[in-house]
Amino acid sequence: LDPSIPTEGVLEEAMLIDWDNAAILETTSEPVTGRTGTPMFIATAVSEGRFPTMGKVASYMRVLKFPDMSKDAKDKYITAFDEERYLSYIEKHNTSDLYKVITETAPFEHLPLHDMESLFWLLAVLLCTASVPEPEEKSCSTTEYERFWQIMKAHNPGDAGGDLRELFLLKSSPEIWEKRLHSKLQSVSSMLDNMACYFAINWVYWRGELSDYHAHEMMVRVFLDHIVRIEQDNADVTINLKKKRPMPTYSLLKPNKDSEHTSQTSGISCYANLTGTSVAEYIQLGGGSLGKHARDEE
Repeated sequence: LDPSIPTEGVLEEAMLIDWDNAAILETTSEPVTGRTGTPMFIATAVSEGRFPTMGKVASYMRVLKFPDMSKDAKDKYITAFDEERYLSYIEKHNTSDLYKVITETAPFEHLPLHDMESLFWLLAVLLCTASVPEPEEKSCSTTEYERFWQIMKAHNPGDAGGDLRELFLLKSSPEIWEKRLHSKLQSVSSMLDNMACYFAINWVYWRGELSDYHAHEMMVRVFLDHIVRIEQDNADVTINLKKKRPMPTYSLLKPNKDSEHTSQTSGISCYANLTGTSVAEYIQLGGGSLGKHARDEE
């Protein structure tokens, strides 16, 4: 897009423009600096503008294994890519340090994994707030779902009390995610748990040992593994993207009005499936701003 950048030898495979982070740089009458985007979807470190501050010394442990895949999912992966790629991420993960003893907080920088964490937050909100069109939902929202939704809505970057969303990363389990999901969508609770546990790690201290896109690869494998399982179990569920689950009857936290900013949005279909385009492929293809769609429904 920038004519000053040489394009000789560059072959674009795809282009995705995120209008939530767009600015007209030639305009000087309006500020274009600062964090942009939907607050509830911003990665925790980006929201704070720093990595977690440590004392004199801190010890970090990575996840033990790179996410596993079923045999059928692995076969599909190797068909789409190759076995060398499949093994390379596992080998780099296994040969990296299990523990890191850190004496100095890393200077902040935006990493590729922050984009994937942002995608995780969007996916978690989309799935936890989704309703099932038939039959009509009659059960009340659980306390855990109410707390999750209120904390997500109220999040504001730089709040003095810290980022309460970290709780959903640091204290994650399939059982807790089940309590946040509609009863017919609980099959994806382990998927959300796998992602949450991965993003709970301060991966900045493993730079140089892992690929810059290890979080992208984690998401690809976790997505594929669960999509294959859902299809094999014939457990796909139609979800309503136009209608949220019943909202709490009381408010635990004051909603964040700063999240009501503008963005460009294209159309979005009313219904989707767990294995359909509006969950995984829809996000990958960039088909509209689900953040703005969520705000419009509030």
